[in-house]
Amino acid sequence: MTRFLKLLRAAPDPAIADKSAMGTMFTRAYRYCEPMRLASGTGWYMFSPIDIDLIFDGVSISWRPAGGDRFEKLTNLKDTRFRDEFEMTCPDSLHGLAPVTIGSTIEPGVFQLWSGYLMEAPPGYSAIVRNPPNLPITENMIGYEGIIRADTWLGPLLTNIRILRTDTVVSLRRNMPVFFVQLIRSEDLSRDIHANMTIETGIEAFRDPDWSKFSEVMLKSGNARGAYARKTRRAQASS
Repeated sequence: MTRFLKLLRAAPDPAIADKSAMGTMFTRAYRYCEPMRLASGTGWYMFSPIDIDLIFDGVSISWRPAGGDRFEKLTNLKDTRFRDEFEMTCPDSLHGLAPVTIGSTIEPGVFQLWSGYLMEAPPGYSAIVRNPPNLPITENMIGYEGIIRADTWLGPLLTNIRILRTDTVVSLRRNMPVFFVQLIRSEDLSRDIHANMTIETGIEAFRDPDWSKFSEVMLKSGNARGAYARKTRRAQASS
């Protein structure tokens, strides 16, 4: 079982991703494109714990509360209630180390956002932190992607985000996902798995089993709308 530890009490709960990409997927894809549905619906949406506006002037990032009038330079923002609670509860060695909710980085236009959670994955699993698949959040920012050994590393579940446009307000709201978390088996991170490959060139590389599989796709799935989706869903239902 995956364990989410909510430290910021106001942080929205992680939401199990849905195959319609929060209702934004066009109908034909939702009905017939199983690869797109599976990619959209495997993982959790993570949200900003605060409503905040950000702006990048080409040198530094400034912030204001949502609906505020005045921007000020972003350094490191901490939830004061959580900071005080942390200081009263944590071991002496951790005093002053309460996680930052949102903070600047040394890279221009990049900020770090903490979801308000720690995450512990089941043994043998890691977590991919990535942009929400098939869900257009905003054209003004993009998140960096990373992989965490979440079964052994219990730290802040966060993301790094680059603002793509200067002098344009970027808004983070608690009701819209900012990043996405998926589990993968840690053993699949081995380079040996990806190094174990061949490249076979030309039509002469096709073997009889290849022709059989290819024919299955082109003669059946290729001519019947949604055939792959139905086949995949039946396999999932029986597993």
